[in-house]
Amino acid sequence: SRGVAIIIRKGIPFKQSSIIEDKEGRYVIITGELYSKKVIFVNIYAPNFDNPLFFKKIFNSIPISTQYNLIIGGDFNCTLDNYLDRSSTKIKALSKSSKLINSFSKTLNVKDIWRLDNPTGREYSFFSPVFGTYSRIDYFLVDSKLLPFTYDAKYHNIIISDHAPLTFKIKLKDIVNKTNIWRFNTQILKDKDCCNYVEKQIKLFFE
Repeated sequence: SRGVAIIIRKGIPFKQSSIIEDKEGRYVIITGELYSKKVIFVNIYAPNFDNPLFFKKIFNSIPISTQYNLIIGGDFNCTLDNYLDRSSTKIKALSKSSKLINSFSKTLNVKDIWRLDNPTGREYSFFSPVFGTYSRIDYFLVDSKLLPFTYDAKYHNIIISDHAPLTFKIKLKDIVNKTNIWRFNTQILKDKDCCNYVEKQIKLFFE
């Protein structure tokens, strides 16, 4: 089975601009505005074979703009570093899909958020019972412009699915606070001196 979704918690002030959905349920692209930042969210569930055309189609569908902040996440079904992202000691060349993703990441300056915090670390998100090996194939690629606001990227235990969930936290510095509504203090009307002053100023204004 396949299917992807981007779920935004109720109360989060996200304004959706557009949505692009794959008919086969393998990716979804949403553009919009979160607080004062324009964002593009992409969720991917890639085929379990080397298919660079799949990724090329997605990347070509993303409405690229320097005004937007891009976050791509999901099951990429390939490793981006065959030395650090695989438990197997056998040397294996990068797939065409991996090369395309790495090239795209450099071009658009998006970063593997977990690898950024763990440059030489080894942690895996999937176990293949067929090959008896572990691999890290679930990623978040985050726009470099958002990196100052991101922290605590980590993989969690495998509980519900056969993949380890990956999470990270993001805190935008320029969150807009709710505007306070000004209300006139009616107690001022009980102050005769104040009322006399206001009355004089009004007369002066119209003279």
